[in-house]
Amino acid sequence: MNVFEAARQVDCISAAERLGIPVKRSGSKAYARCLFHADKTPSMYLYPGGGGFYCFGCHEHGDAIRLYAQALNLAPLEAAKRICADFGLSYVESGRRSLKRPTPPRATPRMDVRTLADKLVSWRERRVDELLARLRTAEATMLRIEGKLWAEGEPMDNAFDDPCWVEALTAKASAQDQIAELDGLSLPEIYQWMKEDVNDRGRNERPREVAG
Repeated sequence: MNVFEAARQVDCISAAERLGIPVKRSGSKAYARCLFHADKTPSMYLYPGGGGFYCFGCHEHGDAIRLYAQALNLAPLEAAKRICADFGLSYVESGRRSLKRPTPPRATPRMDVRTLADKLVSWRERRVDELLARLRTAEATMLRIEGKLWAEGEPMDNAFDDPCWVEALTAKASAQDQIAELDGLSLPEIYQWMKEDVNDRGRNERPREVAG
């Protein structure tokens, strides 16, 4: 379990209380003033377990890591480490973080350093573009459902009862987390991400059946 996986075990209610954010509870939900905009009345909903948080005022959302990062002005990695320290969680240092020097691809042993660096940076840019497209699709789904609730005069927090909205929120949060992590990677770390991504895609590809 890496530091991000360990930190995500902490729900946003516990994280907010640890940060000293005033929290009001109502059943399984909790409310607080949003940290991401000038919030006069609590519009940030905090949910137990893996529900994360969502602000119906400015539409910011995320998990405990994002709360810590915003409240303490930390990068996502440092926020995750701080959560683990505050809640006594253990984790294994990621193999990506433990690399000290790049390992050149075996298929291209004669590739010079500049060419390899350009290829790695280009791969990261393509991966970020894919994640941004996924994020925008999720946002569009969320806004469509919220617009329907608003038109019908329903409370905005009823969105959490819609599985499509929750799925879109999860997809958006996952894309944001991956973009943030990709932005902070060194070249050898990007290389490890690229290898893992190629391996994952290969495992997901199934051979086509040949008609007999």
